[in-house]
Amino acid sequence: MSCWIVVVTQQEAVAFPPEIYLSETRADLEAGRWAGCLALAMPTPGASPIQPLAGTWLASTFQIRKKPTQIDLMRGSNDVWVGFSWDEQGYLEVDGEVLYGRGAAHIWVSKHSEAPSPIEPAAIAFVQGVSTSRGARTNAAHLAKLVSW
Repeated sequence: MSCWIVVVTQQEAVAFPPEIYLSETRADLEAGRWAGCLALAMPTPGASPIQPLAGTWLASTFQIRKKPTQIDLMRGSNDVWVGFSWDEQGYLEVDGEVLYGRGAAHIWVSKHSEAPSPIEPAAIAFVQGVSTSRGARTNAAHLAKLVSW
């Protein structure tokens, strides 16, 4: 089934849990809402978000992206993760691979790492995730929120 991932990043980190929408219209609205809210929360008065590319919004130091992908709802929706990978320049290379279960998230992060190492839980309590970094390259998988609109 087609779906759209909305992710808010700040530098090489996922700032908030990724959201998965079954409606592209709702994903666009919510990505724009994220951009507007984050722009208002910034200390610069009058700063407004910009949309330099289709599916990408910028608000201060945050980037909000919408990416189309596929999801298999028959595999369950309670433990859906999304994998991300940043290149050496800090750009998302793999920007939203849907994963099913914490075990699959661990395997995905390990597979995308250049050398084996222990995977540590994410430091941010509200974002359940696993991540590893190799040099300037970062890989992470985060528990997603599935929105059925």
